[in-house]
Amino acid sequence: ARVAEPGTVGSLWSRVAWECRRPPISGEPLDGRLVRLGEFPFLAGRLLEPWREARRIGDGGRCYLVQELMTQTARDGTPHAQLLPRLILWLTPLVRATLWAERLDAPLWTEEERQRLSCVLERAVPLCRPDGRLALSNGLSAAALPLFAAAAEALPLTEPAEQLVRSLRTAPGTQTIRKRSSRDV
Repeated sequence: ARVAEPGTVGSLWSRVAWECRRPPISGEPLDGRLVRLGEFPFLAGRLLEPWREARRIGDGGRCYLVQELMTQTARDGTPHAQLLPRLILWLTPLVRATLWAERLDAPLWTEEERQRLSCVLERAVPLCRPDGRLALSNGLSAAALPLFAAAAEALPLTEPAEQLVRSLRTAPGTQTIRKRSSRDV
C-alpha cells in the first residue's frame, strides 16, 4: 500500500479542519448542514484519529449528528414537518454515519439515540412509494429504497418495517428513478 506524502496529509488535514470550522452558509438546508457539520467531521475525525485535534473534530461531528437527530424528531421518532420535503436527504447522512461507525468500530450513538434513529426510519418507510421515492417529498426525485435497505441491515427495525422494505425491493412495479431526458417528454 502507498503511504501519502506528509505534505499531502498536511494539506488534507488543513482543509478538513477549515471545512469543520467554516461559518454557517446562508440558506443552507438542514441536510446540507448535517453533512458538513456532522457526518463529514465525524468521519474525518475517526479516519485521522491519532491526532488529538482530529478526535476533537470527530467528537464535534458526532455531537452535531446527535443534536440534529434529537431536536428534529419527536420522542417517538416522528420527524418534524419541516423535514418532510427533504426527509430522505436528511436521513442519508445519519444512516451513512451509522454504517461508517460500524465499519470503523467507532462509537456514534447511545442506545437511546440508536433507538430514536430506528423509530424515525420506521416512520419514514411507510412513506415510500412503489417507485422508490418518498411521498410528501415535493417532487424530490431522490430514491429512498436503497437507503432503507441499508438502514434495515444496520439498525433494528420492527418486523412490519423490515417486511415493507423487503416487499418494496421485490415488488414487480418498483422502478429505478432516473433523470428525465428530452426523449421522455
